[in-house]
Amino acid sequence: IYGVDDRKDLYEVLNEKYLKAADSVVALFKKDQINDRGDGTSELSLTNFGDSYNLCSGEKFREQPIGAFCSGFLVAPNKIATAGHCVEEDGSNLDDIRFVFGFKMNGAGDPILKINNSEIYKGTSIIGWKKEDSGEDWTVVKLDRPVENHTPVKVRKKGSKIEDSAPLYVIGCPCGLPMKFADGAVVRDNTEETHMVCNLDTYGGNSGSAVFYNSTMDPGPPRVE
Repeated sequence: IYGVDDRKDLYEVLNEKYLKAADSVVALFKKDQINDRGDGTSELSLTNFGDSYNLCSGEKFREQPIGAFCSGFLVAPNKIATAGHCVEEDGSNLDDIRFVFGFKMNGAGDPILKINNSEIYKGTSIIGWKKEDSGEDWTVVKLDRPVENHTPVKVRKKGSKIEDSAPLYVIGCPCGLPMKFADGAVVRDNTEETHMVCNLDTYGGNSGSAVFYNSTMDPGPPRVE
């Protein structure tokens, strides 16, 4: 956390631009955390955040469930981008991973734990993968079928470098919590070719989260950096 903790649950977010961006975000779960109910839905098997980390009673989001081990986002109808360290380079652990849309809080004390099976996807192959000490850490995974009812993000093209001090926000699953939105961040260091340094409020579990350019002047779709 840098300064003020800017993390919010999606039910607290009113700006349609941010909600549209969140619609592209997925949570990564192990397949044994997802229990098919036999009625077209599955139940997420999770643990309590506060109990798992022995947190103080006043810790933010203490009573919420956790379980996602990484985050990701839709970049094409059948492709998810996430961090390279979330999957094996050869795709050998893809069979154990599920990409889940809609893991969020519906309201205070109301996590969405029952997910329509149509919102749960498997990865079939690795399209690209990189994890280097230089800072590159990404992968693109091909899904078992095209994603319905979610729009891929607009991705900044190679060679189009984000400007210094550009405003940013991030959407993902810090500590494996239901999806969180956090703004109030900027680009702090933009000198490297492979990555940038920011003051985003993120934790483990945000690995693979989309980082969005937060321009009120941008009339186009959410753009991930």
